[in-house]
Amino acid sequence: MNIRDYLDVGATFGGALLALGLVLLLAPYFPGMDLGSIKIPQFSQDVRMRLKWIGPLAPILAVAFHVPFP
Repeated sequence: MNIRDYLDVGATFGGALLALGLVLLLAPYFPGMDLGSIKIPQFSQDVRMRLKWIGPLAPILAVAFHVPFP
């Protein structure tokens, strides 16, 4: 059982969290980039500076959402 199952949300929601985590991770470094179905928005310089610290946490939390626990 993982957190996604415990909260009773679908796998699609988990995939959306992973995509959002990827966008937040890449946003400070590749603003305006198009990765097919994922488009990275352009943020102000202040927001990009904050995302350099917060951005790496988003995919880690999204993956932890899928990891099974006992």
